[in-house]
Amino acid sequence: MPVEYLTPGVYVEEIDSGMKPIAGVGTSTAAIIGEAADDVTMPAQPGKFTTDAAGVVVKDDKGHPVPLPYAPTPAGEPKLITSWESFKNHFGDFQAGNMRLAHAVYGFFNNGGTRAWIARLGHGAEPRDYQTVLDRFRAIDEISLVVVPGASLEVQDMVLNHCEDVYLQDRFAILDGQPVVDLTKERFRVDCEIAIVAMARFIIRGFRSTSR
Repeated sequence: MPVEYLTPGVYVEEIDSGMKPIAGVGTSTAAIIGEAADDVTMPAQPGKFTTDAAGVVVKDDKGHPVPLPYAPTPAGEPKLITSWESFKNHFGDFQAGNMRLAHAVYGFFNNGGTRAWIARLGHGAEPRDYQTVLDRFRAIDEISLVVVPGASLEVQDMVLNHCEDVYLQDRFAILDGQPVVDLTKERFRVDCEIAIVAMARFIIRGFRSTSR
């Protein structure tokens, strides 16, 4: 009903125009590939306990039921993760068997990330294993960032090729620097050349996208 103003003055009245704001759409869904061993220690599932073949709950030396741990996500299978807690339940908490991957994912969520498709590979995975996962990421349209922490130069080139694909050019590759034991002038020169080539590929890609 109309507002009745009884005294002189300045009043602010909000009138509903009927128009609703457009909801924002996230553009930072990440795809992350990293190494994680098959035997990483997994957290226990709340309220679930290990049973034997006869279905009897197994107890430890003190007579306490043995908690049933989560099963790790199979190697090479992309899994949608929406929080750090969810990552721990599928890939394990910080430990030697998944350290680099865990740090990358923790940093992603700690800096405001909300959605990540994560795939693990066993230690010593071959470049072709990374390519297989990248091929599986092709069908996931929401991905906009591709991250492979600790990747070799060969795998990094695969990531760049993936993001340069004519159908995937809305994706960006985030690349690590290569580990160096002794930094020499020659090594520094080579690393600079690699960085320049990667940046040139990025600029050319952007030019092609804007010139269409």
